[in-house]
Amino acid sequence: MKRMLKVIFAGILCLVAIPWVSTQEAHAGTVTEQSAQDANVFVEDKVVDVKITIPDSDFQDMLDHASDEKYHSASVDYNGKTITNIGIRTKGNLSLRSVVQMDDSDRYSFKLSFDEYISGQNLYGLDKINLNNNYSDASYMREFLTYEMSEMLGLPTPKHSFVRIYVNGEYKGLYLAVEQVDDSFIESHYEDTTGTLYKGLMTGSGSDLQWIDDDADSYTGLEVKSETQDKDALINMLDKLNHDSTTPYTDYLDVDSILEYLTLNVVTNNTDSYIGGNKQNYYLYEHGGIFSMIPWDYNMAFGGMGGMGRGMGGFGGRGGENTDTNTTETTTNQIPSNTAPAKDPQTATDQTNVNTNNATGNTNNATGNNTTPKTETANVTDTASSTSLMIDEPTSGALAERPLVAKLLAVDEYKQKYHAMIQKVLTQFLANDLFTAKVNALNDMIAVDVQSDPTAFYTYEEYQAGVTSLIAWNQTNVTNIQGQLDGTIASSGDGSGNGGMGGGMGRGGGDRGQRPEGAPTDQGRGNGGMMAPPDGAGGMGGGPGGGGFGEPMTPTIDTATQAKYTAISVGILVLAIGIVLGFRRKRV
Repeated sequence: MKRMLKVIFAGILCLVAIPWVSTQEAHAGTVTEQSAQDANVFVEDKVVDVKITIPDSDFQDMLDHASDEKYHSASVDYNGKTITNIGIRTKGNLSLRSVVQMDDSDRYSFKLSFDEYISGQNLYGLDKINLNNNYSDASYMREFLTYEMSEMLGLPTPKHSFVRIYVNGEYKGLYLAVEQVDDSFIESHYEDTTGTLYKGLMTGSGSDLQWIDDDADSYTGLEVKSETQDKDALINMLDKLNHDSTTPYTDYLDVDSILEYLTLNVVTNNTDSYIGGNKQNYYLYEHGGIFSMIPWDYNMAFGGMGGMGRGMGGFGGRGGENTDTNTTETTTNQIPSNTAPAKDPQTATDQTNVNTNNATGNTNNATGNNTTPKTETANVTDTASSTSLMIDEPTSGALAERPLVAKLLAVDEYKQKYHAMIQKVLTQFLANDLFTAKVNALNDMIAVDVQSDPTAFYTYEEYQAGVTSLIAWNQTNVTNIQGQLDGTIASSGDGSGNGGMGGGMGRGGGDRGQRPEGAPTDQGRGNGGMMAPPDGAGGMGGGPGGGGFGEPMTPTIDTATQAKYTAISVGILVLAIGIVLGFRRKRV
């Protein structure tokens, strides 16, 4: 009997030890890879070289048929690390179609796929990297800064860094490298890696997360990016979100990650997201029935959707005169940087209507504590700013059309937490002195490469003006949002939403731009546009979660800890083997 117990005990030790050792080795490997990525790939304090080698005919074919987004074989020297036989293709959505329509530019964004042709091949654990062309961003900085802010909030955030792109030895310009949200990303941020990953798309149906029916295949706007899908979990979440007012949201949502995502997009006035008309640029990760939100694509942040022209002035050009091909009205965007932003003449009436209802929705002060609710007689500014979104009604369409926003902000506890997140960002990241210092540091790092960028969408002078405008825009935006938190500016309206995206997708440079096929038409209610630029600089360019399953896993295991895990693992295995051998000797 004793011998039997020993055998059973030894067997249990082995069964426990082997998976545990495997898990710790995999986790330690992930941590090691993360460190290698930080040191060699996503180097945030300097610009690194990415040298792509591809047959000239293949590269030209890729440019000539950019809309196909077809992979071609190439090799890459990524900051000194060479990998052969990778896949490279063009990428993008509106930006891709816009460049396709340009007759004087082939500056496309690219995707590098290291395992496209060789299974298991990777770059320090990375399967794919995006090389973004900074379309619609004269400052080159919007996406980088927004991802930095995302990290500060605690969201699982794609890694990012500036890179110089070379193709067959020819310098192609300064790009932003961004980590792909895929299996390796999930492994880096979540303990449970067996869930379903979705990407919200502007095409298809259901990316607004409104109820369609109980068939998961009907939600074509939620693209499945993982190998498997739990359709029941998706339908359960959508059903409860839209129909069930009794089940706690935390039973199926990682509420904190959603509030953080909302904060990120509201404080940067990024309507090219879930809250905007396109209802896109986010990932959902379902694990254990809980849905978390992951941010994506921020070249239109900091009010970029208000003027999406390639040049410095939105749907018209630089210098401040923006002409939309869908209207006969012309707006002038020139005001001194030390004045309040002017109303957008095209939407001024709607702005006043939306923002003079009352401030009942703003029941919390900047620290998230309850205060006396505002009423119609409260001292609320009745002039809207085209810089900022209404923080409690930030949607481009009706608030009810974005159930994640409408339902969560209807809960006082969550609204208080959300307001506290906003205040944290205003104080710790967007405060004028801090933000200006960040922008200046980035300028010091990239200005030389911007100046020599041979394929840039902007002149160097436009870049300099864009940097100045970025700082001025942020200062005005922070003042407005702080007023909303304090209750002196309305933070919500009548439920119809904050307005459309404004502006357009013009070519810039003084040209009258053409709206690319598939670009959203005017959605003009509410605030809509971006602020007027300072001193005639033109526009800024055309352009976790809480506890439980929702908490991202931050890889912080050091070498000593890895050694400890290894020692424990070896000890368990030796003990199990010793028991088995001892039992065998006694039998002999």
